[in-house]
Amino acid sequence: MLEESVKLFISYSHLNEKERQELVAHLSGLINEKLVTLWHDRKIEAGMDWAKEIDTHLNTADITLLLVSPYFMASNYCTGIELKRAMERHEAGEAYVVPIILMPVDWNSAPFSKLQAFPKEAKPIYSSYWAYPHEAFLDVVQGIRVAAEGLLEKRRQKIAQKQADQARYLQKVKETLSDGVISEIERETLVELQEELGLTPEEVDEIERQAYEPFRKKEEDRNRYRKTLINLIEKGLYPFSPEIEKDLEWRRRDLGLEEDDITCVEGPILAEAKAKYDEKLQAEAAERQRQLDLEAETQLQLERQQQKQEVYEVKRHRYEEEFIKAVRGLYPLSEETLEGLRAFQQSLDLSAEDVDAIEQPILAEAKATCQQKLQAEAAERQQQLELEAEAQQQEEQKQVSMARYRQKVEEVLRDGYISTIERDTLDELREDLGLTVEEAQAIEHQIYEPLKAFQGESADSQGQLHSQQSQQPQQQLAAIETQEPKTVKFKSYVELKGHSGMFAGVNAVAISPDGQTIASGSDDHTIKVWDLTTRQELRTLSGHTGFVKSVAFSPKGDMLATGSGDKTIKLWDWKTGRELYTLAGHSDGITTVAFSPTGNLLGDIVASGSDDHTIKLWRCETGEEVFTFLGHSSYVQALEFSPDGQTLASGSWDNTLKLWDCNTYEEIFSSIAHTNGVKAVAISPDGQTLVSSGRDGTCKLWNLPTGELRQTISVQGESFMGDGVVSVAISPDSKTIATASDENKIVKLWSIETGNLTQTLSGYSKGVTSVVFSPDGHSLVTGSKDKIVTIWL
Repeated sequence: MLEESVKLFISYSHLNEKERQELVAHLSGLINEKLVTLWHDRKIEAGMDWAKEIDTHLNTADITLLLVSPYFMASNYCTGIELKRAMERHEAGEAYVVPIILMPVDWNSAPFSKLQAFPKEAKPIYSSYWAYPHEAFLDVVQGIRVAAEGLLEKRRQKIAQKQADQARYLQKVKETLSDGVISEIERETLVELQEELGLTPEEVDEIERQAYEPFRKKEEDRNRYRKTLINLIEKGLYPFSPEIEKDLEWRRRDLGLEEDDITCVEGPILAEAKAKYDEKLQAEAAERQRQLDLEAETQLQLERQQQKQEVYEVKRHRYEEEFIKAVRGLYPLSEETLEGLRAFQQSLDLSAEDVDAIEQPILAEAKATCQQKLQAEAAERQQQLELEAEAQQQEEQKQVSMARYRQKVEEVLRDGYISTIERDTLDELREDLGLTVEEAQAIEHQIYEPLKAFQGESADSQGQLHSQQSQQPQQQLAAIETQEPKTVKFKSYVELKGHSGMFAGVNAVAISPDGQTIASGSDDHTIKVWDLTTRQELRTLSGHTGFVKSVAFSPKGDMLATGSGDKTIKLWDWKTGRELYTLAGHSDGITTVAFSPTGNLLGDIVASGSDDHTIKLWRCETGEEVFTFLGHSSYVQALEFSPDGQTLASGSWDNTLKLWDCNTYEEIFSSIAHTNGVKAVAISPDGQTLVSSGRDGTCKLWNLPTGELRQTISVQGESFMGDGVVSVAISPDSKTIATASDENKIVKLWSIETGNLTQTLSGYSKGVTSVVFSPDGHSLVTGSKDKIVTIWL
């Protein structure tokens, strides 16, 4: 069909809205003549999908008008989407593209630079070339008129040619159908003609339907008679009776079928019916013979089966008697007895199923008798184990009591002697702990003898924040404590200051895997990145709207994860300062984040713990949530992955320490670890030790992967107002634990092997919130509420 109007699509920058309106006004004559229809994006109504509307009209336009201006060239949407699609259609011959130069602009390198532009000589409408802009717009409209009229003329010529081609094809079909059918050779000729004329299958179908119309009535009558024959045959009435033959004769006359029509229809149908009928007769005869043969064979098999069953029952009875005799003699059966029974089974030609049916009830009875005996023996062993466990528990309690007494004695002997009042206090503690006088004296002797040996001598500095140290008994005790197996010692420090504001305490610190970079998170809502070597601030990451509670570097060191009280986790490219993803899914503030050291098949994995009592796993490459662990009944305060990435440890204010399988996402261990909330967890690099700390002022060492409690270190008294031991870290050689205390404002180092204190780092003006070892173990970094990041060397 001939389209009465040419479709125009205007692509323009909204900053040229006035010029677009002027063009539309000048095109009104062409529109009124119905020579063109016009569309632009101002015709999009409220509620419409604007992108879809633009795509629809852009892809159906006959001519796309480009209103070229500096604004048009600067528009990513105009040049990157509309212009790109318009040029694709222009190059495919589906539509025309007409540039209209509104204003002076460099368009020589544009995709449309080789196209004819309007107005004439591509002189901008708004330039001195034209006396008035209306002259230029008139030139543009005249050019569009010529293009539209030319396009319509091409359509008319195309339709006329199409009609001529269809008429030619119709004539050829009529010639072919002179005998009522189209042979295979004739069909090939028609297909060649269809391809030559460029006719579509739909057009061909319509033409052939018109040509075939005179033959349709005869074919319908043949089909009616054909259906009558098939229905009779399907009802099983073939061969036809004389009565049916008479009815068929009347049917043929009623349809007006001629002899050739009857032959054409009946020939193949009756031939097939006769073949099937003959086949049916042969099958029935064969079936009768098969049935007779089967009856004779069945009778013979029954006689043989009866004989075989009698022999089988005799063999089965003999094996049963032999097996009962063997079991009564010895159970469980020995290998020698089993070999003999198998040989007897083979001699009787009994199958494994036959033997199993005989043996199972006999073995069940024997097993029950044996189990009763084993249960009695197991009960006796269990009783013995319980007695041994009770003794072990008493011994462990004794060791804890002795450790507490030793700590108290060390505190008393800081000034070199024990006063009368202190002696009374020690005696009361000894009685409370259930220690004997001899045990207490042995502990005091172990501590006091080295003290005498060092009396008056100076000791090494404990690395306090103060630059000068006096020779006090405390330093003497520190010298004694260093007699532990070789442990790390820190003697100087550097302070990094950058967080500022009324609320700017440092809540978390982390060191990159290469040991070159520090990240610190603060109450001032920011994260600062520092160079550990030069001690210079590299950049500040801003984006959180709440306190930053936790920071962690990815295993490769290229990504930084931060958790905040604003309920989100953010992933950063810290080297550029670019925020990669914001992970939202928790219903309360984030308290802790940790990267899996190995990730999984999905790539890098980061875990987050929240005050909403849950732990979530996230895929770093996409920001997608992978899984949510449920199990804690209060705030999740700490997370740590094992070095192989197979286990995740978590600590909560519900006092529990839990271990989770990172492959099955199942809880594999849970223990009431502390009496007043778990604040921190750490796993040693060798994967053998899990350390937890809590508000109860203790630090506990657990064996992995068994979850067995190995030792309890009393770091400070139980905290009722503060958070107790808020952070723990383990040195790279898995020999030293660092603990950070909020109320005491100190960091302590402990030997993992002995549980003894090896060094105290003090002098902070406010509570210490976070502690971490460098990868080489030569540095220790802390964050504190005084807004300072401290590097111990």
